[in-house]
Amino acid sequence: MSPKKLPYFPLLFGFFPVLSLLSTNVGDARFLEIWIPFAIITALTVLLWIPGYLLLRNHHKVALLIGAFWVPFHSYGGLVDGLKAGLRDEQISPLPPLIIGGIIGLLCIALLVVLYRTRRDLAPVTGALNTVGLCLMVVTLLTFGAAKMGQAAPETTKLAEEENTMTEAELEKLPDIYYIIPDSYPRADVLLETFDYDNTPFLTALKERGFYTVQDAYSNYPKTQMSLASSMNLDYLDPDHLKAEWNEDLPDFVNQIWDNKVMDFLDSYGYEFPTFSSGVAATEIDNGRFVKPDTFVLTELQRVYIAMTPLRSPVERMTRSGEANRVLFVVEELGKIRRGEKPMFVFAHMMSPHMPHTFDAQGNPVTETPPYYKGFRDETICLNDRFLVMIDRIQKRQPNSIIIIQGDHGCRSDWQSTAGRDLIPWEGSKEDYIRNYTAVLNTIYFPDGDYSNFYDGITPVNTFRIIFNKYFGTEFPLLPDKTFLSFQGDGGIEEVR
Repeated sequence: MSPKKLPYFPLLFGFFPVLSLLSTNVGDARFLEIWIPFAIITALTVLLWIPGYLLLRNHHKVALLIGAFWVPFHSYGGLVDGLKAGLRDEQISPLPPLIIGGIIGLLCIALLVVLYRTRRDLAPVTGALNTVGLCLMVVTLLTFGAAKMGQAAPETTKLAEEENTMTEAELEKLPDIYYIIPDSYPRADVLLETFDYDNTPFLTALKERGFYTVQDAYSNYPKTQMSLASSMNLDYLDPDHLKAEWNEDLPDFVNQIWDNKVMDFLDSYGYEFPTFSSGVAATEIDNGRFVKPDTFVLTELQRVYIAMTPLRSPVERMTRSGEANRVLFVVEELGKIRRGEKPMFVFAHMMSPHMPHTFDAQGNPVTETPPYYKGFRDETICLNDRFLVMIDRIQKRQPNSIIIIQGDHGCRSDWQSTAGRDLIPWEGSKEDYIRNYTAVLNTIYFPDGDYSNFYDGITPVNTFRIIFNKYFGTEFPLLPDKTFLSFQGDGGIEEVR
């Protein structure tokens, strides 16, 4: 068989959805994360090729069968989620997967019969499909490259132009700073209204430990990349970089998280930067002390890819313990990490109570995906308990520590019954929608208990302005508190409050 007619297009067709997912999620993934999806596709191609050839006795026929197989294989997750949404199924009933799996199976059998019976020379078809596959690969790789090149470079302007003139004794007195971001952690009133959970005991326990919790707290933006690029740079985002569709991935802001002004400023004062693995490329900042669990866990891109396929349920069951461990490991280690000779800025973004929900209220890995509301509520309960233990350890061992626990955006409960990206039509008011998407927990601890510069409704863009003014003698003016959003992604970002 000549190289031109060698049927390699099934691999290319299988790789295409992975590269397409990567190129549209530059802000959430790194290129090397594709190795697991590529390994799955390669292994499945080999496993399907052997029995396929035994049945069809023709490599071109087998290639067509496998090439066609990738379409339902990669559509499975979306079809199941769509059927679940139509049936208002809460991710428990086996009916939607059985229906979709049965349809896919019948289609594959029908194609197998057609290929078995045909006597046509399929070599020309192989050549044409090889060319199509190569074109698809080139287009997706160019798209990925263009998106990477298009990432907005962070501004290099220093926060403070003057030299650090602190003495060694003064530097030793600088506080450790813990910046902890539980993804999607909402404000107490939203927790009560949406999830029927009263967070008052937790907030009371925080107050007893000296915390100040912002009343009427909102995030500045509705997505992690936006929120952290803003808070970590003490400013609002460049409006020219906001896309017309807010829910598309925003790689423009990832570099501004990786190379941010907060860490740049603190570096000039001799800080070191323990940071924790989140599983999301945008918030994996490795500045020398990168902490991650020893157990293997999937990245967000890998989870999203597997959720597209029939492998979703078995892989979820196999990895659920590891996913739960990633979050709970971070909370546990935050209470144990020790200061060396230098003060620390500790950064930890954790994918909880954001889905996927992988542990119950006691921190035990769940065996089945719970309904959204139960999973969200249980993870919040567990986090609250673990946070209090963590805080007690930090305050006992390192009393001169600033602790910030701040949701990056609200719970966004119109995602609640789908594992994919489809939104449930919003039935409430626009004001309720704004609260659902941007009302967050925002609580902070200062060792001296002086919160005179905080006020109701203060937003994360001003958090480090206050900290730097108070502890480093800067004079940053506070910015007006604004929130930006678009109603269920129906247009460009706009100021909504």
